[in-house]
Amino acid sequence: MKLHRTKWLLVLLFGLLAVLGRSSVSTSFAEAEAQPGDGDTGAIQAEEYFDSAEIPPLENGQPYQFPITSYRNIEAEPQSPTSLGIEVWYGTSQSFGQLGIPQTWANILGTVVGATENTTLSYKLNGGPAQPLSIGPDTQRLYNAGDFNIELAFSDLLPGANTVQIMASDGGAQANESVTVNYTAGVTWPLNYSIHWAGAGSVTNVSQVVDGRWEIDSGELRNVTPGYDRLVDIGDLGWTDYEVTVPVTVESLNDTEWGPPSNGAGVGFIAGWQGHYQLDDNEQPGTGWRRALGSLAWFRWNTSGGANFQMRGYGGSTVLDTSDEQIALNTTYMFKLSVQSSPIDGFPSTYRFKYWPVGDPEPALWTMESQGIVGEPETGSLLLVAHQAIVRFGDVTVTPISSIPAPKIKVQSSNNGHVVLTPDKPSYNYGETVTARAVGDSGYVLSNWSGSLSGDQNPMVFDITQDMTIKANFTAGANPTLTVTVDGNGAVDVTPDKDEYQYGEIAVLTPKPNPGYLFAGWAGDLTGTNNPAEVVMTSNKVISASFVPANTNSPVSDDFNSCTLNTDLWTFVNPVGDGTYSVNGEQLILTAPGGLSHNIWLEGNRSVRVVQPTDNSNFEIVTKFDSVVSKRFQMQGILVEQDNKNFLRFEIHHDGASVQAYAAKFIDGVPEPVVSKIPLSSTPSWLRITRTGDDWSFSYSFDGTEWFSAGSFVHELTVTSTGVFSGNHSSGDVPPPEHQAVVDYFFNSTSPIEPEDGKTIGINVSVQGEGTVTRNPDLPQYTCGDTVTLTAEPETGWTFAGWSGDVTGTTPVKEVTITGAMDAVATFTPLNGGYKTYLPSVLSQ
Repeated sequence: MKLHRTKWLLVLLFGLLAVLGRSSVSTSFAEAEAQPGDGDTGAIQAEEYFDSAEIPPLENGQPYQFPITSYRNIEAEPQSPTSLGIEVWYGTSQSFGQLGIPQTWANILGTVVGATENTTLSYKLNGGPAQPLSIGPDTQRLYNAGDFNIELAFSDLLPGANTVQIMASDGGAQANESVTVNYTAGVTWPLNYSIHWAGAGSVTNVSQVVDGRWEIDSGELRNVTPGYDRLVDIGDLGWTDYEVTVPVTVESLNDTEWGPPSNGAGVGFIAGWQGHYQLDDNEQPGTGWRRALGSLAWFRWNTSGGANFQMRGYGGSTVLDTSDEQIALNTTYMFKLSVQSSPIDGFPSTYRFKYWPVGDPEPALWTMESQGIVGEPETGSLLLVAHQAIVRFGDVTVTPISSIPAPKIKVQSSNNGHVVLTPDKPSYNYGETVTARAVGDSGYVLSNWSGSLSGDQNPMVFDITQDMTIKANFTAGANPTLTVTVDGNGAVDVTPDKDEYQYGEIAVLTPKPNPGYLFAGWAGDLTGTNNPAEVVMTSNKVISASFVPANTNSPVSDDFNSCTLNTDLWTFVNPVGDGTYSVNGEQLILTAPGGLSHNIWLEGNRSVRVVQPTDNSNFEIVTKFDSVVSKRFQMQGILVEQDNKNFLRFEIHHDGASVQAYAAKFIDGVPEPVVSKIPLSSTPSWLRITRTGDDWSFSYSFDGTEWFSAGSFVHELTVTSTGVFSGNHSSGDVPPPEHQAVVDYFFNSTSPIEPEDGKTIGINVSVQGEGTVTRNPDLPQYTCGDTVTLTAEPETGWTFAGWSGDVTGTTPVKEVTITGAMDAVATFTPLNGGYKTYLPSVLSQ
């Protein structure tokens, strides 16, 4: 990102007024209509995209419904130039590291008083060479005239006292200031942490200021002047898995400075913070921030008059989740953020945010929640953010998730109905997904939820993070009906199949395509391609199932009923170089050795696999695995590829706690989960992938007959190959475990091999002529690699002529190694051209 600068004189004038003047307030109303979305795209392509100053313009949101209290500077007569001087905001003796390391840098902030366009600024650390410094305004971190921000890498500081010499010059006058930086190394910021501002003494005793002037006023943290991202850092670079709660009051908005790059105002949190980075060579301070965070969760006002809660992720560009709820100025709200890491290494964290007016009970559900962006920092500190606003932050409470008691759900009894919880457990893991479904007695429907839930949505799906009380209230109503129609060649099984259903009852719809056809999707009151699909009967439903022709020729079915892999069909891919494969006559075995990762993620596809060319058409793949995943990050599944950077990954893996069904799409090498958080009781043997156009569905089965839907999604992909894989990955300090994926078969469902494994592995012997063949050992069936000795014995008057079929040669005793379903033909020919000689017998007298 290149720095966006307004005209120098206007910015300089505003900066001087902001520094020298006093603030007053005026009131206005936001009347502009909300604008369309800002054109976010799902995939993040490159660092330039991450760091574009135009991302995010944030022109969405609902019209702001409350009065805006505007920050204003008192108009004053220009003052006489002030003599050159250096003001260090937080004192000439500052301490860092005594609580821990929250980011890459220690920040020394201040102002060059009397700075002009000719003023230069530099600093020396511990007597080293002079380093140039930028002087504000830059419309971003150095927002006001004369501002500076020295970023000292913690790695460059010595334990104990360090000296920073700051030097300013305007070509004539000079100013110098010395700052003692006391650095304490080796301390980890405690995760169970709280700040009581009234007793803190100073801001820097309990936090680290990253940008702006802050003060403790009436027991609250308050920024003295507004600006671009006024930031206070709390926590450690290693922080993760916590909840933070802070009272927040927005006093006024600096709406006169809402042009680029500010694009409005905001207040909230940044989680997973690492520290700014340079976008231009020798930039001091750095202005890059989008690749240094996990999530930005805040309330945002934009230039078009819209406002709403937003959550933005790594790269700054993708809206993870939004809420149209709004807050009023000069009203105190509790802001709460949850950061929960994924149990799978390399996967992004889950972020949750909620708010409520002080004095109201805390809501059980979150205002926003979403998984982060792949590639984000796995850990990081917490920033309090006041962007172009004057904000008061109250006392801070940080609680580790590990110390939060396992949440419970109390279901209160209801008249004329009941509540079904899935899963139904005495207690839950923090963040576990729960479905609450209201089921009415015959003739009763849901009126509303009460307790921790509200509204009339049924079912309610939520991530539980605290104790909840749930009650469903029912009122008289008609029983719903279900009508299912078919478009194309197929049928639909409905279970249970009834004229009327209880309100909230589940009907399971299983499409049954005719031979040569595939299920293509649902229409009407059910959409998507889930197969089978569950319908919660909360009203009369009319649903249609569509079926389309399939490609019966591609992919090609293989039951691996051989002792060797069909290399005319399959290609073995071994990226790490240590994987192996074998075929035992009934199964394909793909071995991912332990010790090294064979993962499919940001490092690319490192799995051990076999793939075959596949037409870009409609198809359905059914595989049967005879192996289980029992150790953390063992994985096995199906790949559908366009090329090595664009493909789909469907799999079963173990996350250390349970077996999980999972799928991800890869776009230009960047992965994104599309099916996740599907815990299973054990490893399913059967996986099914159905592709019709851009629609994909993923199902699994434990018996090959009853199928369960893992999920469906839409994704454009030009298919060139499909196959099966085996993989593994490390877990912290635990190296990747070995995994052998044992594949029984890989079938195109419209042209399977019947009977599967129909060939008998062994050797079938036949005879031409008169003679016999014995086998040693003589068994009804053999396995690949067995050795069998064949002995050909001619009848009298016959001779052994040779072997044919899968055995050749003229030696009557032949040692044969079993390589599959083999045939051996022993040929015997008569002696003397086929005539027999009879000698006269001598009769005794």
